[in-house]
Amino acid sequence: MPYVDKKKAAEAQKRYREQKKERDGRSSKRWIFVFYPDSAPENWNDIIGEWMCEVLVSPLHDKDVNPDGEPKKPHWHGIVKFERAKTQTEAMELIGQLNGPRAQIPAGSTRSCVRYLVHADNPEKASYSRDSVLSFGGWSWDDACTGDEETMSIVGEMMEWCDETGCTSYAQLLRYARRERKDWFRSLCTSSTYVMKNYLNSLRYEA
Repeated sequence: MPYVDKKKAAEAQKRYREQKKERDGRSSKRWIFVFYPDSAPENWNDIIGEWMCEVLVSPLHDKDVNPDGEPKKPHWHGIVKFERAKTQTEAMELIGQLNGPRAQIPAGSTRSCVRYLVHADNPEKASYSRDSVLSFGGWSWDDACTGDEETMSIVGEMMEWCDETGCTSYAQLLRYARRERKDWFRSLCTSSTYVMKNYLNSLRYEA
């Protein structure tokens, strides 16, 4: 229901703009998306191929069901990896061509997102063949599921963030990762602390 009070309406619009700015301001090299057969262009394969990005698209999920047993609307899942971090608005300049919902930054690792394309780690869900995953831009299922590639990709993102923000403090990086990037935080806690501490030390010497 629209606001009658002009002051409340203005406050609501301000909150919306602030939330949109915060949402659009977050950036990532990786974005996940969903699109549907009844709204996607017929030549969606060609469209994705023209993005010139690394993309993986699931087989058509046509056997998924809701918790109440009702069939879900058939859909595809996709994950795109850009060469540089993009905001949601920038990512949607491409992904929006598929006429699906707005893309999201994945909460988990690249590996977990890719495996979800076929519900590899979700035995309670319908399973799909990994051989039916579509690859674009030279990316493959095997490459995406390799731990080394995942670690290198995350380290690269953290290095770029430090360069862009001027961060030279490991503590600052760790606090940011804990608040905003759970995948970075997991990587720092398990495998990438050594290289990032050395990188930050080098940045301080260069300053």
